This record gives sequence, structure tokens and C-alpha cells, in this order.
Amino acid sequence: MDFEFSADQKLLQESIRTRVEAELIPIYTERSKQGGTEATLFIGHKLAEWGLLGYGVPEELGGQGIDLSRTEFGIVGEELGRGANSWAITWASYYNWSKMLANSAPDAIRDKYLPRMLTGDIFIPALFTEPHGGSDLADVRVTAFPDGDELIVNGSKASVTGGWGEVMIALARVVPDTTGFAGLGLILIPGDVKGVSFSGYEDHGLREIARGDVFFDNVRIPAENIIAPPGKGFQAVMAEFDGGRPYLALASIGCAERAIDQCIGYAKERISFGKPLAKYEAISFPFAEHATRLAGAKLLAYRALSAIDNGLPATKWASMSKWFGVESAIEALWFCSRTYGHMGYTTEVDVLQRMLDVMGWAWGDGAIEIQKIIVARELGGRELLPYGR
Repeated sequence: MDFEFSADQKLLQESIRTRVEAELIPIYTERSKQGGTEATLFIGHKLAEWGLLGYGVPEELGGQGIDLSRTEFGIVGEELGRGANSWAITWASYYNWSKMLANSAPDAIRDKYLPRMLTGDIFIPALFTEPHGGSDLADVRVTAFPDGDELIVNGSKASVTGGWGEVMIALARVVPDTTGFAGLGLILIPGDVKGVSFSGYEDHGLREIARGDVFFDNVRIPAENIIAPPGKGFQAVMAEFDGGRPYLALASIGCAERAIDQCIGYAKERISFGKPLAKYEAISFPFAEHATRLAGAKLLAYRALSAIDNGLPATKWASMSKWFGVESAIEALWFCSRTYGHMGYTTEVDVLQRMLDVMGWAWGDGAIEIQKIIVARELGGRELLPYGR
């Protein structure tokens, strides 16, 4: 087993870290107060400026002409997560959906939206979760049934990352009289057509990626707006989770590891009862404990991504890394906040805000408890599932 990144991977890591430290960290506190489409597009333009958009898109379509391995995908998430988890998830959305538009969408849709995605001028939210279903993504009630050469879309989506976009990609039931996974497709819906509306949330963290509910009331779109056909839409979504879950773990871990580094520096300088705070084992031991948990979680995450790169099963490792990595990061950030004393409760120190950001992944892409259900299933089979489907 090789625990070292290649020379090219280290170069990717270093180039992003340099940008993050120089350009993102100084504006994090102010940007964390922003929200809405303008905030998301600010991130998109910066990612384009940094040369991080267009991976997996052919050169003739304006892309980079090369793709990232899943391990490299994780490196980007970890490094962006050190700066802001909002930026990490925004980049992942640009990466995934620009590849899908380039490789799967009808030419007319691809040519209309892809060039603007590659410059960060448009962000495409993904609409998966529904108000009644939560983590049960197969229980899709948004319908997009055919009516001549159109689809009529009805229903609602919840917890939409990126809010209400100029154009959105939704998981919908496109074949009547089907249940479960069958009959699900991915459809592209313009945000400005009649019958589309949005209601935003006011979140404690991750404010730069506006989040809310989207409603469809007899929305009519062209039938060719199906970009993943019936029977393949759900699979297209689920295929991303094995890579997405360790990615979120790494974004969380990157955030927590940087916070520990900063907090250690503070503890060395802070004098308490006549000596540096770092001298007390009540402080130094937790640093060691949290750093060890984060290191273990990071290995799990890269184990999952390496498995995908090598064509091996990754679901167990992905779900292990997601719950353990996010939980470990939250605990480390909470400890750092307390170590700063009363100042850790102020906006002068950003660690508590960063903890609120990372806490979003306790639910995002499958709650921590869902990950444990998946791990149990992978360990012992479907007899360990709480449901029969």
C-alpha cells in the first residue's frame, strides 16, 4: 500500500493550498455572512480563475481535456475545505454537472449551459431530496410525465444546495405507475419558467450556498430535457455518492486540521497560571486525540476513493469515512472553540462558524445515522436493514 501522493498530486495539493491561504482564508469571515445566487457565483468565478473548472470536459467543448482521479477529487475537497466548506461543495457541483452536461446532455442543452458553467457564470443546483422523504431518495414524488412533446412537472424538492438556479437538475419520476427506483430520470428545468417557485432557509452555516425548497406547479419543459433516461436517473445519482461521501469527509477534515494547527499556535502563546496553555495535558492530550482521529478518518476517506480508482467496491469505506470523518471534525472544532476561552464564542475567532459549516454534513449526502445503516448492511447483509425494500 502506498500512502504518498504522486508528484503531480502533491503539485495539485500545493497549488490549491497556496490559493486558499492567500485569497480565501482572509475573506472567510466576511464571505460566510453572504448568501444567495451572487455569493455562489462569486465562488464560481474564483474557481474558474484558479483553473479548477472544466476537468472531465473535452478541450473541444472548452474544458481541460483531462479528468481527475477520485483520489485527486478528494485532494481538491480537502484543500478547499481548509478554506471554506461552502467552496468545496460548490466546486464538486461544478465538477459533476459540467461532466454530465458534456457527456450526457443533448447537444442543444450542452451548448447552451456548459460554456457558462466553465467560466463560473452559472451554477446548476441539484434537486434530489423531497420534504417527505429525507434520505429515502427512492421515494420520489416529483413527477415529470409526458404530454405530447413536453413534460409536465409537479411536486417539490427540499434542502436544495445552491437555491433556485437559472437552471436546475432534478431527480423526477418520468414514467407513470412506477415506484421505487424504476421510472426515475434526471431532468433539466429552467428556473424562470411559469410554475417554478422557491422558498429559502436561513441556515446557521454554509450560508454562501443558499439552500431552500423548490416547488413545481404544472411546469412545462421540452421532453428532450431528460438528461438521464428512465431507469438510469437514480443510478446516476447513487453512483456519485460513493465518491461524494469521502469527499465531504475530507472537506470537513481539512477544515478541522487547519483549525487545530491555528489553535496549537494560540495555546503556545496564551499564558495561564504562569505558563503557556499548551503545557497543560488537558489541552495537549486532546490535540493528540483529535489529530489521531482525523488522521484515521482521512485514511478511510482516501481508502474509499482509491477503491473507486481501482474498480473495487467502495460503499462500505465511503459511508465509514463520511460519518466518522464529519463527526471527528465537529468534535475537533468544538474543542478548539473551547480552547480559545470566551473569545472562541466571538466572531473574532472563526472556529465556531467553521464548526457550524461542517455540521451541515451531519445531514448532507445522507445523515450520519444513514451511513451507519449502510455500513451495517455492507457488513452483514440486508438482514441488518430496518426496511424491506
